[in-house]
Amino acid sequence: MKRMFFLVLVVGLIIQAQAQAQDVFQDVFVVYFRTDNAEITPENKKFLLKNVVPVLLTGGEVEIRGYADQRETLKWGSNLRLSTERANTVAKFLRQNCGNNVVIEAQGCAVYIGDFTLQEKRRVEIRINPDQSDLKIIPTKQ
Repeated sequence: MKRMFFLVLVVGLIIQAQAQAQDVFQDVFVVYFRTDNAEITPENKKFLLKNVVPVLLTGGEVEIRGYADQRETLKWGSNLRLSTERANTVAKFLRQNCGNNVVIEAQGCAVYIGDFTLQEKRRVEIRINPDQSDLKIIPTKQ
């Protein structure tokens, strides 16, 4: 009985933390990746330069979360490692194009959970402090 209560409490705290994070970071840009790959495509570089970099040039906070689909990756050893590399690749690209006036936190989150296609799960979400723009969710073309 205590274990069940503890589990319900933990799940409730996780849901509450996610809701708070969504309140703080409302602008979300999504970049998709090829299978078993952490390289930013030329199309996604253009997307980032056109839509994300101008918003960040004035400074602010950015949270980058990398994800993978649920299939096993032999090249990377684990989906956590692949998703982390995706997040770090995007963070590096943004730092190179925005300078040091932006605080960037990047992390891999392993497998994207949700009712999405495999292609939609291979993604990085870039969450920008809501003071930086009026946009909500801007995905690249898949």
